[in-house]
Amino acid sequence: MPKSLSRMSRNYAGEFEGYRVVTWLNRNKGGAKAKCVLRVLDLLPKYRRAVAPWIAKGISGVTGPEMALLEKLGRALWAELGRWPVYLCLDADSIEWAKMPKFTYARADSAGVALLNMIRLFEQGLIHRVRRCLKCKKWFYARFRHQQFCSTRCQQSHYRSSEEWKAYRREWMRQYRRLTP
Repeated sequence: MPKSLSRMSRNYAGEFEGYRVVTWLNRNKGGAKAKCVLRVLDLLPKYRRAVAPWIAKGISGVTGPEMALLEKLGRALWAELGRWPVYLCLDADSIEWAKMPKFTYARADSAGVALLNMIRLFEQGLIHRVRRCLKCKKWFYARFRHQQFCSTRCQQSHYRSSEEWKAYRREWMRQYRRLTP
């Protein structure tokens, strides 16, 4: 295989949108817009889980508690999205987001664009991949389901601070000291 092909970077589903959301979240840690975007980020996966039975069973197959949860989450999502020129279209077959034209022409680093990219991730079913690193608490887009850290450095640092690693390391050093004069 030619060297240029073997070193090509891979593209993962939703990575472009995820990168833009994560970049905005890491830059804008405080403020009203950041809090609003974080609330939407918290509500979108919950809403997706609540809507899943509705899409699978149809409107007649949804029970009272499922419908109550869906309505509650829908109202909360509407309250947050009501501040932005975005709206949700629901019908019996699917969930679709509609965007107002002025929303798509905002500055690349604006909260509106971050929200729009979150909605695109929601449409692809990948919104749950926008996560916080367990070690440094930075936002990152998880390329894989099991990914919990933003970098190898954070992963190793977290593991090395665990009691399991410390016990292993203590035992290894005891063995090492016995073997070396």
